[in-house]
Amino acid sequence: MNLRSVSAIARPVDFKYPTNRAIAIITVATAAFELLRSLIVGAGLTASFGSAFGVALAVFLSWALCREVDPDQDNSAFLASALVLAGVYAWGRPDLIVVFWVLLSVRIINRTTGLPATIPDSFGLLGLGLWLTFTGSWSYGVLTAMAFGLNSTLPEPQKLHLRFALTAVAGALLAAIRGGLAYQDPNGLLWAAVLALGLSLSFAPVFVASATISSVGDDTNVRLSSTRVRTGQGFVLLVGVVLAFQMGSAGVVALLPLWSAVLGGSLYLLFPAKRV
Repeated sequence: MNLRSVSAIARPVDFKYPTNRAIAIITVATAAFELLRSLIVGAGLTASFGSAFGVALAVFLSWALCREVDPDQDNSAFLASALVLAGVYAWGRPDLIVVFWVLLSVRIINRTTGLPATIPDSFGLLGLGLWLTFTGSWSYGVLTAMAFGLNSTLPEPQKLHLRFALTAVAGALLAAIRGGLAYQDPNGLLWAAVLALGLSLSFAPVFVASATISSVGDDTNVRLSSTRVRTGQGFVLLVGVVLAFQMGSAGVVALLPLWSAVLGGSLYLLFPAKRV
């Protein structure tokens, strides 16, 4: 079966590229290190394998997200993967399902493959967004609706996504009525909000530089739309800020790969002498 008949936003890791081989090696090495560390500290075999998988996936997702928000720089994503590893050991593991939802959302917006989302892509994002809405927070429904709404209005729009956006909004309203709009972690709200806003501001130079994009779509070899790329960047930052304001410290930790990607792009551009 042709992958593109099912998904236009999947980006398989093609090992003919050195950077892809490198992240594969780093991911496997991270899993091996965490497995050994967990076993040494006395965790059971099942728990150790689970921990190894989770930490390694966090590293990979941070790399993948940075490739979306900073597509013109290959190596900033490796800085992001190093930052998230440090963050995981300092503050705890992120919510990988939420991070994956962010990754799907931004790919529908920025079209780094060069192709518009397929129907399975659209239902996949809608289903995941609604699941997070009813098991987590109404804000996921609003943000999912925003992703669909943006894609329906940006260059080469998918008008069908207006219907998906309305469905996500309806889910958010139902979830808000059922569960209310209360903050989930008010005690950590202030520092989390300040940190999220500060990290977002640090990304401004990358956003400005993205006015001109040289990267091309994976499947089309056509230069990416700078409008779509910058809109995707803004969406990612908005997600981070919203969850920090709503969930406090828990929202920041949940999105460690997102913030590592943001900071990786910022540091790589601001401090060229320290590029990896």
